[in-house]
Amino acid sequence: MRLDSTWLFGFASLWCLTGCQNQTHPTVREKIMMTPPVAKKVPYNHRMHGQERSDPYHWMRDDERKKPDIIAHLTAENEYAEHFLRPTKALQETLFNELKNRLKANDMSVPVRRRNFEYYVRYESGKEHPIYCRRPVQAPSNEEVILDVNTLAEGHEYYTVGSYAIGEDEQHIAFAEDTVSRRIYTIRLMDLKTRTFQPDRIEGASTSLAWSADGQSFFYVDKDDKTLRPYAVKRHIIGTPQSADQTVYEESDESYYVSIRRSKSRQFIFIELESTTTSEVLYIDASHPASAFRPIWQRQPGVEYDVEHKGNTFFIRTNRDAQNFKLVSQPINAAGFDKPFETILPGRDDAMLDAVEVFEDFLVYGERIQGQRQLRVVPNNGGDPYVIDFGESVYTAFSGQNPEFNTKNIRVVYSSMKTPKTVIDFNMSTREKIVQKMDEVQGGFDAKNYTTKRLWATGRDGTKVPISLMSRGEPKTDGSTPLYLYGYGSYGYAMDPWFMPSWISLVDRGITVAIAHI
Repeated sequence: MRLDSTWLFGFASLWCLTGCQNQTHPTVREKIMMTPPVAKKVPYNHRMHGQERSDPYHWMRDDERKKPDIIAHLTAENEYAEHFLRPTKALQETLFNELKNRLKANDMSVPVRRRNFEYYVRYESGKEHPIYCRRPVQAPSNEEVILDVNTLAEGHEYYTVGSYAIGEDEQHIAFAEDTVSRRIYTIRLMDLKTRTFQPDRIEGASTSLAWSADGQSFFYVDKDDKTLRPYAVKRHIIGTPQSADQTVYEESDESYYVSIRRSKSRQFIFIELESTTTSEVLYIDASHPASAFRPIWQRQPGVEYDVEHKGNTFFIRTNRDAQNFKLVSQPINAAGFDKPFETILPGRDDAMLDAVEVFEDFLVYGERIQGQRQLRVVPNNGGDPYVIDFGESVYTAFSGQNPEFNTKNIRVVYSSMKTPKTVIDFNMSTREKIVQKMDEVQGGFDAKNYTTKRLWATGRDGTKVPISLMSRGEPKTDGSTPLYLYGYGSYGYAMDPWFMPSWISLVDRGITVAIAHI
């Protein structure tokens, strides 16, 4: 677990601006140091697609992180920041200790069942990295460490595991590691039974991995070493060199990013291609890894879609003729953009369909209404749909990890500005909630001391913008208390009213925290 140093810097800056008025007169050197460094401008023109664009800061691009003039400018900025914040040293130390003391040193995620094992991650006091573990469903007391990242990180200045995938026999693992901090990964293989690494080694990959059904090969995605764009899917046969890997798909359009995954049913392997406004999904049967990938819907400009599978059907969430997305289905043997489809959930003007979770007896829709996320359960037997009730008016909730298909329980993640992240198993038949874990916030935190509220503001164009507030006691909206306002929104993503332990330090000092859901 790491502390939010960016927030700490920003809060100290805010505090310095509002509370550092009574300082001694600066020396000449201090006056110079108090002048913010200004990046120089160097004429440079980009020429592309018949257009020319001026970029006087192009000199600041340094993919190798070695240019002396850039390093000198960054050093000057760091020195200025250190000087500017010098009066807040004691406050910084206080805040750091507050944030650190709220975190639980020994922590563990909620186990997630995948076939014959339950997988989880835990942290140990004094160790920086996670420990990935599993235990047999039939013998839950028998823990098996599958990856101890602390051990793997030994000898490296930087180390992270971006992802891992368990083979079909459940005794082999492929994992993606980064030792440089450029998000260019090396994929390695381990035999979990013997705890030995295999000689296979894939360089220059992304974190996307998908095993074939026979466990003799897996698919991964190559990254461009300059742009870092994942662009090509390759198939690696166990025991062969990377140079022998077959390219099964390569995306030539630089506006698209490529990923690969196994379907929830485990029957198919999906290649997912995404640009800002258009997407495409290709598939093969996982039991025929040498077959050619083919599109479910061939890409159409402005049409986005994603796919899940059940039985003989593809479930497709799409914005085709539905700005806020809809859910349709097609038979696998008759899939195609120009083929007939059944509309399961029409598009709505008042709700965004964010996600769909497919189970044997239920569909679960992740919806966003008036800026707030909620979960709607739809029984396949014709029963009445309903929204899961969490007992708060300002919150966020979404589907967690649900790899099992034939179950009546959905794993849900729930939080609000005053409720720490809570993992719940919700029975879709009985509507019973079992809280599997609520993040423990140490240091005397008590949610009862805080109030959350939703307000609406009108933008210049007349758009109503929801705003979530958190304060101690009833929030004052007359301008008499300090306000920390946060807002972010782009590409259809928004900031949800999520619990942030660092914001407690603001609210406890009389500052109201607000999130504008733009």
